[in-house]
Amino acid sequence: MTFPRRRRAAVGALAGSAIVLTGCTVPGQDGAASSAIEYDSTTISNERVSELYDAWTQEGHVNITRRGVITLEVMREPMLENVDALGIGYSRDFVEGLGEELKATEGVEGAPSEDLIDGLEAAYLLGAFALLDQTGEQLSTMAADLTENSVSSPRTGDFSEPELVNTLNLVAPAATNRLNSGDRLWLTEFTGVNAFVEPDEDWIASE
Repeated sequence: MTFPRRRRAAVGALAGSAIVLTGCTVPGQDGAASSAIEYDSTTISNERVSELYDAWTQEGHVNITRRGVITLEVMREPMLENVDALGIGYSRDFVEGLGEELKATEGVEGAPSEDLIDGLEAAYLLGAFALLDQTGEQLSTMAADLTENSVSSPRTGDFSEPELVNTLNLVAPAATNRLNSGDRLWLTEFTGVNAFVEPDEDWIASE
């Protein structure tokens, strides 16, 4: 896995910043009914995807696709398990603060929901791994394991490391520019990342 050489400029700034698709099983689906993807004994349901999508779009006014939601959520736990390797002292309280800031910026009242915080957590972690891991080995290892061991529905498509890398490289320049300019909400750029590929069908309602 390779990314453009832009991480060094972002290291200091990053370290300092310390769709309704529920229902029956799709014909041919290997996983559980109503699941978007299963991985490591965890099932991400279509209902869960819808909740995260609503949090991003309604609370944060952030554009994101269904596959973008699933990409972030399926990678969130593996990234949490490996975040200590980055040496950034990650804290969920920090992301909760970002959720409050995002809602205030967008003029949305109320505290951020746990769904929004989960989404922001995943986006932050993905950005951290993409910008700070000079070798790219951490994301590559996680992506390889997901490719090999996840079971997804036809609606979701197959996990693809090349697609993950391609979309990361598309969003990383804007995220880096925002990060280096002191924009604390730079991580929202990583909602544009997608790791799933499959020919679109008319019944995929969110895309």
